[in-house]
Parts: sequence; C-alpha cells; structure tokens
Amino acid sequence: MFDIKFVITKVSAVNFFATKNRNHYNFLIENCIKGVSHAVVFETSNTVDLSEIGLMQRILKNCNFEDGVLPVHGRHSFELE
Repeated sequence: MFDIKFVITKVSAVNFFATKNRNHYNFLIENCIKGVSHAVVFETSNTVDLSEIGLMQRILKNCNFEDGVLPVHGRHSFELE
C-alpha cells in the first residue's frame, strides 16, 4: 500500500512541442495542471531558443502555480522543499 502525498511532473523543453506547428502534447499539459501535479520540474537545454523557453514557462505557469514550476538546466539535483 502506498500513501502518495506529492506528485511532481518532469517536462523537457526539447519534447515540449509535438510538431513544428507548435502544438504541445495534450497529455503534457493534463499532467501538469493544478490538482494533478503539485510541482513541475522544467528541464531546459542549450539546444532550445530562449524565447521558446520563455513561452514554455508561461504555459506551465498557467497550468500550475507560478512557484510550482522549477526550471533546471540539464540533469540537475535539487532539494524537493
């Protein structure tokens, strides 16, 4: 038996948009919304344009709480608090 207290979703900037038409994955947004996920770890890389990263962060902050989106660069360790 498990007692799940927190759900954290990890999103990679490289995989954010499904097509060149800038349609994001529906399940990506569904798994990041308030009530489903308590926080979102947003992994960025050097291969994605900074303006695109800003757009992705705004979309994630609209889905979840603004302080619930944690941007990290690459594989980065962090405290869950």
